[in-house]
Amino acid sequence: MNRVIRAAALAVLLLTTSCGAAAAPEPAPAAGPGFPVTVPHAYGVAEVPAEPSRVVALSVADADAALAVGVTPVAVVTPFYAPDGDLPWLAGRLGPQVTLIPGAPDFTIDTEAVAAARPDLVLGTGAALTPQAHESLTRIGVPVLAHLTDPVADRWEDRTVAVGTALGRPDAADAAVAETTGAITALRDRYPGLDGRTFSFSVIQSPSALGTLVSGDDFLTVVLGELGLRLPDTLAGRPESAPGSGIVALGPEQLTELAADLVIVVAPDPAAAEPLLTDPRAATLAPDGQVHTMDMITATALRSPSVLGLRWGLEQLDAPLAAAAG
Repeated sequence: MNRVIRAAALAVLLLTTSCGAAAAPEPAPAAGPGFPVTVPHAYGVAEVPAEPSRVVALSVADADAALAVGVTPVAVVTPFYAPDGDLPWLAGRLGPQVTLIPGAPDFTIDTEAVAAARPDLVLGTGAALTPQAHESLTRIGVPVLAHLTDPVADRWEDRTVAVGTALGRPDAADAAVAETTGAITALRDRYPGLDGRTFSFSVIQSPSALGTLVSGDDFLTVVLGELGLRLPDTLAGRPESAPGSGIVALGPEQLTELAADLVIVVAPDPAAAEPLLTDPRAATLAPDGQVHTMDMITATALRSPSVLGLRWGLEQLDAPLAAAAG
């Protein structure tokens, strides 16, 4: 699981009309306090005329932001790595009444399934919608909120505020953001020894390849930077293996280049990490002799942060941070 977001064009939605007498159109809902609202995004604006009652979230990040302001979506597009929506930070928040729409590894969304949920607002700030996908979704006839500027660079704080605004709950969004930033501040205050310490973060991509973080703009680098941590000089700013990936590919012979005060390795399963952990060089990488392993879901919560997911991810880092702080 990686922060790099790939998006594929969605199938064009074909709207059909049934034969027979046309039903009378339903009256538009009353606007209500705070509405209408207009929220700008990369493809224009989402004009929400009244308080939404049937919200569809095209990503976990969008569901996360909606839940954080007190709105439960009627349907959620789940990630391919957790098709049942069973993510720890959402535990107990998505009940059986929520329709789960399976996502795909190429991030293609089943537009017809979205339309079948009868939404009055579609949230896609975390879905990396292409122009074609956005166009297809707008044919449903309801507002669609896409990413704000760039699907990779948009900050979780801005996405949360945009979703909260579209839902008519800007104050709740501000409060949710404040709670998560407060959690970051509390962690920094708990471990002042992190200031100036270094970290390395790698993902086991195959038995012969590690994807190691080198970008100062990566969400994880930014979050850990707020705790006082930084990438070691040996890694910071190295050319990325693929533009926008934030990582460089390293082979097993380059294991010692992961050396830092805090060494984190992400593995798809414990067995994948075994060769690295049993390598004698692993004990020399960090002052405490530890390589801290992390599962893919935790890594995603930290590298593709959302307002609720980030809080949970930081909690999982508590023990490694304590060790690095000394």
